[in-house]
Amino acid sequence: MPYCYTTIRKKIQLKSKNSLTKRDSWLIFVIGLFLFTIWLRPEFLNFQTRFALFAQTMFHTGLTFFPQTYLGSYPDYTAASTIVIYGVSRLFGQVTPFSAILPTAIVSSLSLVVTYRIAALHNRQWGIYAVLFLLLTQGFIQNARDISLDQYITLITILCLYLSHSAFIYHHTKRLWFLPILFAIGFVFRGPIGLVIPTTIILGYYLSNGNWKLFFIVGITGLVLLILLSMGLLFAAKQQNNADFVNQVIAMQVGSRLTGSHSLGAYSFYWLKSSYYYALSYPVALLVIGTRFKSIFKKQTLNFQLLRNLTIGILLVLIGMSIPGNRKLRYILALAPLFSIIAAYLFVDPSIKGFLYQSKKLLLRILLVFPYILLLLNILALCFMKKFHINIYVDISFAIFLLITLIYITHNSKQPIVILSAALLTLFILNIFIFDAVSYQSEKTQPFTQQVARLAPRPIVFYFIGPDAEDIKFMVNFNRPVQLHFIQEWAPNQLFSYQKPVYFIALQENFDRIPKQITKHFNVILTGKIGHRDCVVFTKK
Repeated sequence: MPYCYTTIRKKIQLKSKNSLTKRDSWLIFVIGLFLFTIWLRPEFLNFQTRFALFAQTMFHTGLTFFPQTYLGSYPDYTAASTIVIYGVSRLFGQVTPFSAILPTAIVSSLSLVVTYRIAALHNRQWGIYAVLFLLLTQGFIQNARDISLDQYITLITILCLYLSHSAFIYHHTKRLWFLPILFAIGFVFRGPIGLVIPTTIILGYYLSNGNWKLFFIVGITGLVLLILLSMGLLFAAKQQNNADFVNQVIAMQVGSRLTGSHSLGAYSFYWLKSSYYYALSYPVALLVIGTRFKSIFKKQTLNFQLLRNLTIGILLVLIGMSIPGNRKLRYILALAPLFSIIAAYLFVDPSIKGFLYQSKKLLLRILLVFPYILLLLNILALCFMKKFHINIYVDISFAIFLLITLIYITHNSKQPIVILSAALLTLFILNIFIFDAVSYQSEKTQPFTQQVARLAPRPIVFYFIGPDAEDIKFMVNFNRPVQLHFIQEWAPNQLFSYQKPVYFIALQENFDRIPKQITKHFNVILTGKIGHRDCVVFTKK
């Protein structure tokens, strides 16, 4: 009888825990989706323009293996993310910033949920703090509010980790059959790097656990998939275009990743620059690893075992990604959830003391005053904005209102979870109403494209622009059929080679360099900006 009673009680507790985990997961997803899609700017900026143009082109060409523009097929990426954007945009009738960013926002929100679930396998509080740290990670939220291929790999990586860790805890080894599928999906979205990073993390997991059988199975599976999918990628390139395009795909997806600086200082790129790009989670994770190093690598408790697994996975990826010459901080975005889980342990470690305890207190004090500091800076910016010629009064005024409200609601609480929540909301206010607002004001192109669109229809000739430069920013916002030409060399005399009426577009600095004896035959009819660069539209007299 006591045994039956104990068994029933455990089942009830497990059911209650599962219900709580599901509720938390839905809440985290909805909050994440809201934060990642609120107050998006009305036009495509910077890196967004290229992927938006891919999706716009797909509306005219239909589905393809590789994205296309008016320049032809693009070898850098597969069309997987473009197809997702295209599918979502079909629901809205056109490609908009919201429809293009929504898939990334959904994927990023799912990454929050899976991050929570991994840590919650040990402790619900650990899961909550891991999510808070991930939302306090600048690089993660910056990519979550953008069109980001690396967020897909982040989700794939953290899903692989969840499957492996939950299989270890619950002895559900059948779920490991999903790992090859996830590896393949990573490749489809991001090419070779999309398979290599999650595979490396899982190899680190089984290396840490000393499970050599699964270590070799995962390694061999990853290698076989890499070979087969690479062959499939090249076959798709041949089907869509020709042998020259196949060589371009190899050059851009493999060759370009390997070229770059191989100096001794370059190998520290990820190790040092992650300190600000992946702040707050990366520095705090280093603090936890450094101060609890002996416990992480000697104690055999489940908590320290997870920390050890994550640490070894991170080390393998950072070492491996430091070898190729082409390094970008977004390439290791998939490590952000791992940084966050390790950093969150600072707030659930029951044996914390000494230097680590003092560091935790200092961190909370800094985060406590963060909203006050940003409020003061916003008030000062409002007073002196005219000197910087940036008109973001509405954004800053709204930011001040939100900060005052946030401070009023949270100022009496000294609970760490409240302090971290207030800090992450402050960080979102900073990103949405300051960083995004300044970027929009300095990089917007629509006012210029709208002026050009009101002119009588003519072919457009980009003089010493592009291809694949400012012309992309122009065309994605112009978004109408037009015949395009390019004068790529510095050859002003070629301007006379166009007999039919056309509009020439050039950067202001380049137009000013054209000899006067040539420009006297042309009329400047419009001036404006493509991104942050001054441009002119001129025609033959």
